[in-house]
Amino acid sequence: MLQFIRKFSGSWFSKILFVFLIISFGIWGVGRVGTTVSDQAVARVGDTEITPQDVDRAFRQQVSRLRQTMGPELTAEQAKQMGLMRAALQDEIQRALIKQATHDFGLRVSEQAAAQKIAEMPVFKDKSGQFDPLLMRALLRQNQLTEEEIVGEVREDMARTEVTEALAAGIRVPQTLARDLVRYRGEQRGAETLFVADKAMPDPGTPDQATLEAFHKAQAVRYTAPEYRALTVVTLSTDAIAKTEEVSDEDLKKAYDARSKEFVKPERRDLDQVLVDTKEQAEKVAQAAAGGKSLADAAKAAGVSMLPLANITKADLPAELQDIAFSLPQGKVSEPVKSGFGWHVVAVTKIVPGSTQTLDQVKAQLVEQVKAERATDQLYDLSNKLDDAISGGASLEEAAKKVDAAVTKIAAVDREGKDPAGKPVTGLAVPIAKMVQTAFGLASGDNSSTTEGERNKSYFAVRVDSVQAPALKPLDQVKDQVIADWKSSKRDEAAKAKAKDIVEKLKAGATPEQVAKETGAVYTRQPPVGRTVGKDSPLTPELVDALFTLKPGEVTTGAAADGQMVVRLAALVPMPEPLLADRAGVAAKQLRDGVAGDLYVQFLDALRQRYRITENRTLLQRLEHQE
Repeated sequence: MLQFIRKFSGSWFSKILFVFLIISFGIWGVGRVGTTVSDQAVARVGDTEITPQDVDRAFRQQVSRLRQTMGPELTAEQAKQMGLMRAALQDEIQRALIKQATHDFGLRVSEQAAAQKIAEMPVFKDKSGQFDPLLMRALLRQNQLTEEEIVGEVREDMARTEVTEALAAGIRVPQTLARDLVRYRGEQRGAETLFVADKAMPDPGTPDQATLEAFHKAQAVRYTAPEYRALTVVTLSTDAIAKTEEVSDEDLKKAYDARSKEFVKPERRDLDQVLVDTKEQAEKVAQAAAGGKSLADAAKAAGVSMLPLANITKADLPAELQDIAFSLPQGKVSEPVKSGFGWHVVAVTKIVPGSTQTLDQVKAQLVEQVKAERATDQLYDLSNKLDDAISGGASLEEAAKKVDAAVTKIAAVDREGKDPAGKPVTGLAVPIAKMVQTAFGLASGDNSSTTEGERNKSYFAVRVDSVQAPALKPLDQVKDQVIADWKSSKRDEAAKAKAKDIVEKLKAGATPEQVAKETGAVYTRQPPVGRTVGKDSPLTPELVDALFTLKPGEVTTGAAADGQMVVRLAALVPMPEPLLADRAGVAAKQLRDGVAGDLYVQFLDALRQRYRITENRTLLQRLEHQE
């Protein structure tokens, strides 16, 4: 099947296969979506169960990829708050959908085909470019994979690739379309500009009271205060609870003993390792190394590979190798050792001694950890008690007393979490944005249920005590701002009139340089610009859009930063032919990939309709909350 698809990929066969895939779902009907699944699985897709281990592995892979762009300081907790655990589940569901579909379509990949694919992977090749099975086994062991597991994953991936390639096989992008698109994108235009600054316009003077009142009323939206709400907020937080906790010396000793491994830095070593299939090969390498050769030279002479193992602990090694490798002095080579992976010969190249921190050394840190853990354990129970009290009819103040929660009065806050002075409201133990969002969803006099603030760290309940509707600020309160705005508007009007006059002069045949001398406008010969405006360009996106509608010599005008700009099209700059030809190929691929991506999304949607997907949301929440 694989060879058949490859042979006819891009022909009528792939198109027929694609049609078959889509029609199949019409025949099979629409699947159902539910939320009931076994306690052992996070989700089920058709006959495929997704286990917590599957989701956790996918989550850790996503975190690892994200750390490459965001930095190693990204924690698993932060990643969960970003929604990566749920994203990992969706990735696993997508994989399961394709796996189920390939199974039902009868796509099978033989072990021999998978083995050939593995042998072609660069990561498993030695310096000469040949597949090295010993290197593969060593790398698999480092990544906690067996040969059976990687063969299974490769078979699954190859089957999935056949389906996705079949979806895209019939897509053809005409070169004319690609060239026209690149020509359109790559065209540049040169412009001559005349800038009229608002500040260069004459002072319009001071407006009289009637003018001010009219402007204040006409521009009411500028001077209208937002809706403000007076709130009562009850908060529970681990920080506040922890401050009330006392940790005795006995409890501290118990905590130290319980987590003693956390305070032990194990010895680490760098090893050179040779892994072979037979005892005879291993003895040959060991004897050569004992005779004075380095392990690398001994391995090379025996025609086998040496694999360095950096910064490993004793626990990282197979059980049979642990004591021997960690009892060898630095620079020494071991005798052959047999494990489930084969025969090993190792040499120690570096030793980093281990250490153990005493209770006194970690006391302050441990006290805070114990307090935080106790506070976290209490937080959920206290939040339930608070919610029960509120549900039972107690006021927020009464409910707060029952659980020693903090009560905060906020006189006025807007939807952005700011007070009437425009300053952010502070001092709460919960995220202000989430609290305000909850408060602005309530009617006056109502209070919320207990709501989680920061996950595993805080809860809150809020009551709206009163609502101050949006209102136009009195003129006397904003008079200085109104005067400044009125003057600015008059200068803007004068600049627009001057720019209009400049346009008429240019249309009458005057050169931009002449008009600049006559009017005092600032003349500039701008460098050619494309359709996308750079952040440092003096031309606004609107002016650039207008520029690309002009014919040579035509003019337009529009607002610019702090003034008006008259723009005259001076030159058309087409993309050079060699560059056009080169980028047309890239554009064609981008268009093809875009269409293929759309087809793939539609295909997945069809799969979701075909197969019943159930999720165990309780188990997923446990995964999200576990440390």
